[in-house]
Amino acid sequence: MKPVSGAMLVLVLCGWIAAPVMAGKVGDPAAPLSVTKWVKGEPVDLAACKGKNVVVVEFWATWCGPCIAAMPHLTELQKKYEKDGLIVIGVTSPDPNNALETVESFVKEKGEGMGYRVAFDGDMKTNAGYMQAFNKGGIPQSFVIDRAGNVVWEGHPTELDKVLEEQMILGAKYDPATYKKVAQIRELKSKYFALAVSPSNKGTVRALGKQVIQQGVAVPDMLVEFAAEILDKKDLKVRELDQALDASQKAVDATKGQDAAALAVHAQALFATHKVAEAVEQQKKALAACKDEALKAKLTQGLQTYQVAQGGK
Repeated sequence: MKPVSGAMLVLVLCGWIAAPVMAGKVGDPAAPLSVTKWVKGEPVDLAACKGKNVVVVEFWATWCGPCIAAMPHLTELQKKYEKDGLIVIGVTSPDPNNALETVESFVKEKGEGMGYRVAFDGDMKTNAGYMQAFNKGGIPQSFVIDRAGNVVWEGHPTELDKVLEEQMILGAKYDPATYKKVAQIRELKSKYFALAVSPSNKGTVRALGKQVIQQGVAVPDMLVEFAAEILDKKDLKVRELDQALDASQKAVDATKGQDAAALAVHAQALFATHKVAEAVEQQKKALAACKDEALKAKLTQGLQTYQVAQGGK
């Protein structure tokens, strides 16, 4: 088959020759999926996913080297977050080098190397609803749809990790504004821990920690993460245990004492500050709130450690 130019492939794939570009932006409701054939996996109805699933719609083609390079990462993400409701869909559209038969043969050959659903967008309607609507001309290109049914992120599939982590942590509470706040907190935390490796930065580190805690009240999971890092990072020369205690206490308060992770990290902070009896009580609460059996085993080990330090009580 004679290859066509890269420019023409983009035009054909994105449908720009036949249709005008629409204006789309992050935060908009996701367009429906128009799939002429599900090449791999069960069909997905985005309307039925509301309240349950986070969906990644990733545009690719058999001739696209970067798309092929991203497939192991997409497979890894699908496996990692499947239990949390993630659905990854690789969507591809027809062009002279990407006919349905070519796609089917490619997907069959890849096998578990494409460990997610694959859809053939034969009528280009899905392409129009995403690639054209967001004025995207290159692939691979991913869109993340949250549990509310809105597009909350778009970009290269190898950059999906952070946004999916926040989606799975924040669940139905996720929205672009929250993601922006989380990104700001992460930036502050990054500066905090970069400086905390030198004892001469103590004043700046404490000031940054106050900002993290102040902003993190709106996102308790960030407070849990911050406290855990203060407690666990090995290379810190400035280890502000009182900030770990403050952050974890605020996370417990914000989650009304019902979040096992917040309770467990707070117990760890209490233990690190020699409040052993209180650590034991918090760890017991963490166990009572925990629904994950694997995590329960770890929490039980922690409780035993605290109890031994308390004198076996």
